[in-house]
Amino acid sequence: MSPPDEAWLVDLHVRKEPSVELYRDNDKGFVLLAHVEPRGLYRQPHNHGNGWAFYAVQFGQVEMSTYGIFRQDDREQLVSRGCYSMKPGDCSAFLPGDIHDTRCRSEYVLMFRLTSCDFSEEKREGRLKVYS
Repeated sequence: MSPPDEAWLVDLHVRKEPSVELYRDNDKGFVLLAHVEPRGLYRQPHNHGNGWAFYAVQFGQVEMSTYGIFRQDDREQLVSRGCYSMKPGDCSAFLPGDIHDTRCRSEYVLMFRLTSCDFSEEKREGRLKVYS
């Protein structure tokens, strides 16, 4: 664990950028990102296409809800699987196709997200889906 006064970590808290790429492995494809989200920011239910992700909270609190899909007569409906809060030190894993949303419940939240691939490619290829 990094001490809270390390320059790179202090910089993330000061700048509060929405997304900062910390590391990318071009051979294996995984990406480590830092995300800062302000109080109340809500990210609609979505999956990560064929990718998986770990979310780890460094500062603040984020609420995560998970969903399943109920299909009937060519219609899809999201069904809640529950909601939980993540605080510093908590980590959640999402497998390919898992659906979740996020809402920042503190002044801001700093999360680290380790992904199996670049999700912008998953989105571009139509595999990453955002639900309304």
